Amino acid sequence: MPCKYVIHTVGPKWTDHGDKEILKAQLYKALFNVLHYAANELKARSIAIPAISTGLYGVPVDICAEQLVLATWKFVQSPPANNTLRDIRFVNIDGQINSAFVRVFSSSLPPYSSKAHRSEDISDEDCPICMGKVRQPKRLGCCNNVFCTDCIDQALRIKPVCPTCVYPIGVLTGPQPIKATIEVMTSSQDLPGYDGCGSIEIHYDVPSGIQEDCHPNPGRPYQGTKRMAFLPDNREGREVLGLLRRAFLDRIVFTIGTSVTTGKTDVVIWNDIHHKTSRQGGPSNHGYPDPGYLRRVTDELAAKGIR
Repeated sequence: MPCKYVIHTVGPKWTDHGDKEILKAQLYKALFNVLHYAANELKARSIAIPAISTGLYGVPVDICAEQLVLATWKFVQSPPANNTLRDIRFVNIDGQINSAFVRVFSSSLPPYSSKAHRSEDISDEDCPICMGKVRQPKRLGCCNNVFCTDCIDQALRIKPVCPTCVYPIGVLTGPQPIKATIEVMTSSQDLPGYDGCGSIEIHYDVPSGIQEDCHPNPGRPYQGTKRMAFLPDNREGREVLGLLRRAFLDRIVFTIGTSVTTGKTDVVIWNDIHHKTSRQGGPSNHGYPDPGYLRRVTDELAAKGIR
């Protein structure tokens, strides 16, 4: 990741509190403490903050945005004496969450004053990747941010999406073996947690072959695999199926590497797009019920430019 630190904070669960005012206060305190830690302990100049507790913890996005903007505004008004933070950003790869944040922030923040200005320590020409002054500037048209040429070129080689807005740059193709195939079937058997809609079965077949130039050991044989995955046959499930099909065509569902379960090298493995490979068993062993799975896999796909 193009950052120096990752701060882990635990927000409240929406269902754990009958008194929602207590929950709001806990969410407010979580971010307020993060901002102070970043400034006092890490001496950070910038910080990027996601929508804390809106995933599996179920806090409504509007309530989350409201508490985060209040905590940020309080921090800005009364910063610690040794405050180093100059750039506080709220980020998310989900467009609907971003829209909600923009709406809440627009109604909560005071009007912009022409007397306000950014610190001299950071400017519009600072590189969002290295956070230093831009060297050999390159501007991306998606979000109009300016990067160091070396920084953005290296970032795009790792993942061809904009580091700030996650917009795909160029054609995203991956290391999935070219002879892989996908077949989709439907079943009347329901998945736990999705009653009355049946299920979708995805059958992947990646035959053994010889590694290509994009693989770890070009010219060496690799061991193939056959995998099956499951989705509920409802609107959300079919939408995810469409995204997974696109990911498969872009060759980013599988890659070749070392299996974490067997330790074997030069084998076909998943490429960081999680699938439910069992009908039952919960998230610990890749099955259902897991009400947050469809949202998570959609986020994972969006991070790879599949929307």
